[in-house]
Amino acid sequence: MGAGRNFNSQVSHVQPGSAVSASNTSKATRQLEQRTNYLREIIEAVEAGRLLVRRDQALHTDVVAGDAVFWDSEEKHFDRALAAVENNETTGTFVPTASSDCLGICMLKESATSGIIATVGMVKLPAAVLSAMTGGDTAPGRYYLSAASPGKLVRQRPPVTVAVAYVLGPADDCETDS
Repeated sequence: MGAGRNFNSQVSHVQPGSAVSASNTSKATRQLEQRTNYLREIIEAVEAGRLLVRRDQALHTDVVAGDAVFWDSEEKHFDRALAAVENNETTGTFVPTASSDCLGICMLKESATSGIIATVGMVKLPAAVLSAMTGGDTAPGRYYLSAASPGKLVRQRPPVTVAVAYVLGPADDCETDS
């Protein structure tokens, strides 16, 4: 899918009195072509069942591409997830914190406070993003939400278990993305 592109609902039309040139008379058709191609990519991704994403989501400024995220209902944005527990004084038991409820992975940070969140499905990740989200470990296998580093994933199962991803590895020996 076109990384970093958003649906543009505006189409620039030639205005009365504008000089006739190829650049201004074909601008509207170029914009329509870009929108059509963008929509086709999204429909193909949905049809393939590859990935469900949430676009234009509010993000904490610390979130970067590859971070596992949870919804912070008090601040009304996605923030870096962290596997942790707290004491429930009513029941006297330990319960997962809100930050343990990983809802997805930030696929793209479009601005300081917004981006695209992958919520479920399969996605091809650039090697650099996968390495950043796992601290350099890119071996195939199950990854859990870290209990030490916010937004990061680890292969070692931590005491507070939150399975987030299963890395399949590169498709072949010529691929670097997983």
